Amino acid sequence: MKDAHTTIRGKIILIHGSLRRPYCKLFAESPSEVHTLVSEVHSMVRRIHNRITEAVKAKIKEYEKYRV
Repeated sequence: MKDAHTTIRGKIILIHGSLRRPYCKLFAESPSEVHTLVSEVHSMVRRIHNRITEAVKAKIKEYEKYRV
C-alpha cells in the first residue's frame, strides 16, 4: 500500500504501512479533537469498506453469467 494522507477539518492524517498493519498518525491538539478525528476516520473507513463490498458483489454477479 502506498503512503497516503488526507485532511479532515484541517488536520493532516498520515496513513501508511500494509493492509494488515496500517499505521495512522493523527495531528490533534486536544482529547476532544482526537475523538472527533477518530470518529471521522472510522466513518471514512466504513465508506471505503462499503465501496469495496459493492465492487466485489458486482464482480460476483458478472461472473455468474459465465457459470455452467
